[in-house]
Amino acid sequence: MGLIVLCTVLIAAAQVLMKMSLNNTSSVLGLVVYPLFIPGLLLGVAVGFLLTFTLKHGELSVLHPFIAVGFIWVTLASIFVVGETVSFTNIIGVAAIVAGVCMIGGKQ
Repeated sequence: MGLIVLCTVLIAAAQVLMKMSLNNTSSVLGLVVYPLFIPGLLLGVAVGFLLTFTLKHGELSVLHPFIAVGFIWVTLASIFVVGETVSFTNIIGVAAIVAGVCMIGGKQ
């Protein structure tokens, strides 16, 4: 179960790196040379392989909903790393995700 949570943290990190790259360039070519884009892209690909390994060794119906935990990490990173503001509706949505993951994880 811990490996799936690690996957969500890493994919959130990859998305934040790519978002920061997008915020600092105005062209596709600029993305390629921006220092955070390639690591973000490579991290995303690596997480894909790690996620495949994780899903191979667990029940899909239990593990896949945990991928939604990524929404929590991305929301927190959006606030504290990227500097975005998050609406009350988004916070309620994240709380619903947390509740759902706790209900699914509680069955184990």
